[in-house]
Amino acid sequence: MSSLIGSLIIAAFVGYQLDEAKVKKYEMIDENDNVVKVQFSSKSDYSCPLSCGLDHYHYAKNISNDSTEKEDNTWSIKSSKDSDGAVNYDINGQIMNSYTVIKTSKTPKSVPNVNLVDLND
Repeated sequence: MSSLIGSLIIAAFVGYQLDEAKVKKYEMIDENDNVVKVQFSSKSDYSCPLSCGLDHYHYAKNISNDSTEKEDNTWSIKSSKDSDGAVNYDINGQIMNSYTVIKTSKTPKSVPNVNLVDLND
């Protein structure tokens, strides 16, 4: 019985760590009511350039509020907690009014069906 409980605790811990390590995707609404798609991880340092014009979830670099890191021409995100414990986000210098966490699920990769046609016929 104790080995079962120990196994469950270890499995829960591993699951928590995996969930924290993966990239989280957000759809955020800025002060101008524009939807901003962004994804970031506390363990990643990569970010899209500000000139990125693709319609996708932009990678953003996590920057702490007290950081003296120079802002470059890449997507960046700052987060802070208010007195109520709510998290406030600032992306590329714009305050986000609201956000939604996008749940991602892995879909199996499959090869699309291909019809081969003989052009000589």
